[in-house]
Amino acid sequence: MTVAVPTLPPVNTEIAPELSGIEAELSRAIDIYAAGDDAKGDHIAQKAIERLKPFLTGDHRRAALMLWGFALLLLRESEQALLRYEDILQEDPADEEALWQCVKILLVDMENAASARKILEERLLPISAKDEYQEALHMARLALGERPSKDAAAKG
Repeated sequence: MTVAVPTLPPVNTEIAPELSGIEAELSRAIDIYAAGDDAKGDHIAQKAIERLKPFLTGDHRRAALMLWGFALLLLRESEQALLRYEDILQEDPADEEALWQCVKILLVDMENAASARKILEERLLPISAKDEYQEALHMARLALGERPSKDAAAKG
């Protein structure tokens, strides 16, 4: 079974240059998964997690958690990835990228449209009304059986 490869979230490695090598390894893992070698991709993702552990305290904690969550997604461990992004949100409840990662996991991997919708409406869309967030809200509403309103249909 080939892994459905998620997109690497943005991590500011200029602030955390020590993490740029780990980020590069995870990017390489994406290519390896795309080539169909899941076992090798899994090995790289697992090694990345081990290399990230020392960064969980100090200045690079957010970046390390972001990369750890991504590595867990590569390993198809959505619930654990969600916990890493929630760790970021414990420290910064308005972290836009962590909120977006939570929404994608809830909506796609865990098929929990109600929770994804709640995060979108209450936390993410008030920060930014990006098109991809609006589309995710539309997907969540459809998954919950809601019909688009006539006003929304006229806009789209």
